Amino acid sequence: MIGMIYTPGKYNLNFNIAAFLMDAVILIFFLSRKKARDNKSRLFVTILVLMMTATVGQDLDALIRNRIWITGMQASTAITILAHYSMETLYYFMALYLLQILENFRNVTRRDFVLISIPQMIFTLFEFVPPLRKLLYFYSPLGLYRHGPLYGVIYYGLVIAYVAVLAGIIIFNWKNFAQRDLRYVTEVMLGFVAAIMISCFNDHLRITLFLQSLCMLIVYINIENDMLTFEEGTSLMNKAALMRETRLLFDGTDYTSYIISVRIRKNDLYEVTMGEEITSGLIRTIGNWMSQLSGDRTHVYHLEQLTYAVMMFNSTEEAALDKAAYILDRFKREWIYRNTSAVYTAQVLIGSMPYDISRMEQMLAFADRGYDVKLPSSKVLFAGEVMKSDARRTMVEVAVNRALNENTFEVFYQPIFDSTTNRIHSAEALVRMKDKDLGYVSPEEFIKIAEQAGMVGKIGEIVFEKVCRFIYENNPRKLGIEFIEVNLSTIQCMDTNLPDRFARIMDKYGVTSDEINLEITESAVINSESTMENVLGKLLDMGFTFSLDDFGTGNANYSYIMKYPFRIIKVDKSFLWNSFKNHDNEILFNNMIELIHGLRKEAVVEGVETENQKNRLVTAGIRYLQGYYYSKPVHEDEFLNYVRRFNGAA
Repeated sequence: MIGMIYTPGKYNLNFNIAAFLMDAVILIFFLSRKKARDNKSRLFVTILVLMMTATVGQDLDALIRNRIWITGMQASTAITILAHYSMETLYYFMALYLLQILENFRNVTRRDFVLISIPQMIFTLFEFVPPLRKLLYFYSPLGLYRHGPLYGVIYYGLVIAYVAVLAGIIIFNWKNFAQRDLRYVTEVMLGFVAAIMISCFNDHLRITLFLQSLCMLIVYINIENDMLTFEEGTSLMNKAALMRETRLLFDGTDYTSYIISVRIRKNDLYEVTMGEEITSGLIRTIGNWMSQLSGDRTHVYHLEQLTYAVMMFNSTEEAALDKAAYILDRFKREWIYRNTSAVYTAQVLIGSMPYDISRMEQMLAFADRGYDVKLPSSKVLFAGEVMKSDARRTMVEVAVNRALNENTFEVFYQPIFDSTTNRIHSAEALVRMKDKDLGYVSPEEFIKIAEQAGMVGKIGEIVFEKVCRFIYENNPRKLGIEFIEVNLSTIQCMDTNLPDRFARIMDKYGVTSDEINLEITESAVINSESTMENVLGKLLDMGFTFSLDDFGTGNANYSYIMKYPFRIIKVDKSFLWNSFKNHDNEILFNNMIELIHGLRKEAVVEGVETENQKNRLVTAGIRYLQGYYYSKPVHEDEFLNYVRRFNGAA
């Protein structure tokens, strides 16, 4: 009814007090823990402040309307304006908040913001222009609050307009929301609507803001909670955040985003010379600098210790290239921590989404990759320049996975010659992979990829079982083969359950540990000494013997030969080949052999390919020789025939 006197009544202010306290707690937690300071975060803070202001305004307004607090006409009007305006403006800022969530995934234009602002501008005019305000509400000369003729049209029209806007944003852009965000945004909108409907039936209950505060608590916990997306103790987002924020870019967008991959080269010398504390401090310094690149449409992610990604949503190629060049230029200068300076080399790569990179797997392969020594670090690299090698890597990884699932890995055997008996003494088992699409793939290629993909442990176990089956079926000791050497990867050497699995496989085929010698790469020893001691100790107790492969090519010093129970030291082929180039290299090679013999270890020289090499080694008293001069690695049937002919003729 036009000019109706507002009916006084007892207001339940408990819900408003609870809402104020809840909003205050959320705001304190948000400001103290929030890492990102973007437009979405600022809008979230604005909404909380408006809700707190509305609770204060509503409570003061209730005291005036119930004649508990008698004040002047101007003060009463000002308090009512505060209560009404802050309450109704909430819906406008909620619409802006939803648009801001969408901004990374669709091109939100200035026109979108203007259209959403029109109802709010109309309401602002009615609220702050006195003649228009009287059409909404006014106080009588006796101080009684009255509704004006347009109260229902403007207030409820505004609410309906923004509820429609919120629903429209969700309905027409549901594909552009992450599924998780869509669920919570929908729940919050329905909660706001429910709160409004309750207030229509019982305004004296004052429960609207309390229910809406509960909705904002849902938003804080599930959308604005940094614990889900940020690394603890840093201002950098994690890999899960990168996957969640970029997923929708592959579903088709009307603009281009760019991803910048920053791959930093690890320098082991720094940790040795400067210590772990200083090195870690330098890495944190780099991370802090990277975090400062963040902005409203630029997010920075820490994927691995020395790998970062920078996402530039809805960006131009020029801006992305400028950012990439800026990053590369910074890595040409020193980083400083506690008066200690160091230079870290970095590769900076850039790719467009969804054009250069159109799938999540491609994006992760591009961004979550360590420093690649085959790529230059002197210039910004484009995704197209590295996608060919990445495509090959993906094809090989698929082939490895297929070989695992179909159990198509083969084991070839390369004989090891004993110069004192002129017989084949042992053999090394070497894994081979022939794919239906790629053909034979070099072990040097697929084993490295398998290690990076976490599949090398399974390959090693397959090889071990195939060797045990080979021994069981063919009894190679009858042919003079004392043992078969089986390679262990670095990953296997760090697996404390390895001895138990080996024991089960040997029991299955009735093979004893003295029929197998475990060959371990030098790098495995260096990188995991404590774990190696544990694993080797258990395997040693089972009766295994060990050889150290590729000695002299890694970072270990000679003390490692004494520290671990190696019976055999295999000298890398490069030392043999170089010994024929000049006298100095020959002396180095001879001293290496003398050292191994002096430590009462057996030496195996790899890479013997010519008769001249073989004769010099035999003359020097080297007992065990391995290389193409005798045989390349061959299939088990061919190997058995070769051994029968060779040892039978000796």
